[in-house]
Amino acid sequence: MRHCNKCDLDKPKEDFGNRQSHCKPCVRIYNKAWRLENAAHLKIAKAKDFQDNKVARIALMNAWKERNRSKTRANTEKHRRANPGAHCAKEAKRRSAKLLRTPNWLTEVDMQAIKEIYIKCAAMGKGWHVDHIIPLQGKLVSGFHMPSNLQIISALDNSIKSNKWEIV
Repeated sequence: MRHCNKCDLDKPKEDFGNRQSHCKPCVRIYNKAWRLENAAHLKIAKAKDFQDNKVARIALMNAWKERNRSKTRANTEKHRRANPGAHCAKEAKRRSAKLLRTPNWLTEVDMQAIKEIYIKCAAMGKGWHVDHIIPLQGKLVSGFHMPSNLQIISALDNSIKSNKWEIV
């Protein structure tokens, strides 16, 4: 038995961490209160940490997704079923943006070229995406859905690039 200095009760040794004078339930209560008091600071620190380590974090997330494909698919499907309206809205917005950003002056040759890019990407395997060089829904500029604005890049590079257009 050990004595907790916080709740002033005698508790079994298993209720204490190494060299702690407070029991685990008291430590949990303290930590929860501290996180609530410092929520804004923690949010800023977490965002900064993510930005500082963005490439490594995204690589870790993608590696986890790759190792846990069935779990990722199950979670996605579970979210889709629980939020059908949100899923439909997201897909409709994407289709609409693609249609609005497909110029009506594209020829059949251009449309065939777009199709061939997607076929080539599919043949390369799961680790590759067709990416719009200039995003269809960019904040500053929006690109067209046309062959000269499409590229095949790795899934990792595409998730890092996200919905941005960087001038090199």
